[in-house]
Amino acid sequence: MQQYNDDNRGAAFPRQSDNPKAPKWSGPVKIDGKDYEISIWEQTSKSGKDFLSLKFGPPWVPKEKSGNYNAPKPAAPRVTDEPATDDDIPF
Repeated sequence: MQQYNDDNRGAAFPRQSDNPKAPKWSGPVKIDGKDYEISIWEQTSKSGKDFLSLKFGPPWVPKEKSGNYNAPKPAAPRVTDEPATDDDIPF
């Protein structure tokens, strides 16, 4: 069975936003094997014709959730003045 080819395709979904300048639609697209995010605004030209304005950008990444929990940071590597030796290597 042939696998679905999603290159040069994408999808746009309606967005809910209180910001009047936010895009009305957005979604993921793949062009030449690279992932992008499409944003679409519904606009009206000076002559009164309706049209869609499109913008392609880097993929959307959710912001880290803020909260009171602070994840522990990884420990910094231990630094010593002693030269490294191979004594612990069993071969």
